[in-house]
Parts: sequence; C-alpha cells; structure tokens
Amino acid sequence: MKKLLIILISSYIICSCNTQIETNTFTTHSSLIFYKIADNYFVKNNYDIRGFTEKVISTENEFNQIFDMASFMGKNRKPTPIDFSREKVVVLLHPATNRSVELIPLKLEENEKMQAVYYYKLRTGEQSSFETKPKLIIIVSNDINKILFKKVD
Repeated sequence: MKKLLIILISSYIICSCNTQIETNTFTTHSSLIFYKIADNYFVKNNYDIRGFTEKVISTENEFNQIFDMASFMGKNRKPTPIDFSREKVVVLLHPATNRSVELIPLKLEENEKMQAVYYYKLRTGEQSSFETKPKLIIIVSNDINKILFKKVD
C-alpha cells in the first residue's frame, strides 16, 4: 500500500511540474530569428540623419562611418563585439531630437514567404534640454539575405 501511495504521489508531482508552451496564432506560419542588441555605440556627430532610417549594414567600414564605440567604467561595459565576417547589423536611426525617443525591438521572424521581418516600436516622450540621435542596433547572422521593416503602433 505504501508503494502504491508513493507511486501516486510521485506521478502527481511529475505531472504537475509539466509546463506547456503557448503558441501565438499570429506566428503560426513563421519562425523567430535569433538576434542580439548591440550596446555601447553612439552615432557620430558628423553623421547627418535627414529622416528616420531603417538600414542593414554588412561591412565594418560602413558601420564605422556612422557609429563610434562608447566605453564606460565598470565591469562588462565594453561595446558589444560584432564579427562582420559572420554577422551584419540592422539599424534604426532617428534624426537628432530634443525629445526622449525609445526604439523598441519586438521580434525578428521569418514569414511564410521565407522573408525576415523586423517588428519594432517607436515611442516619443517628453522634451529635454539636450539633443540626441536615438538609435537601435541589432546583430544578426549573415545568413539572412533580405530584411523587411515593420513599425508597430
């Protein structure tokens, strides 16, 4: 009897620990693509951004024309390394502004037409006393050929 009770309790514990992953019906015909956010870079002062820009950069030379490294004191405060022999960057650039601007990556996925689609959100906030050039840089594999941009409201 004790063995049966132990087996039943063990089975209950094992079954209750089972987690299920919910699937989003919006992405049933697509698959997510891995990316990482590049930190500690800034847009060079001499780089002129005329309007909101969505850009894919595949060479270090082109990247260095737009961005410079921003090193900070402390542990792990170096810029995210980018290996342009295996990676490229996807960039969102906002013109210089004195308002707070938040560029938010939502997801990068392959759609049913086998195209990479980058979903992002842009939030504009309060006015500030200084001007910035907001940007968002993500790093993706060179295997991705074409990227479509999709701003989500």
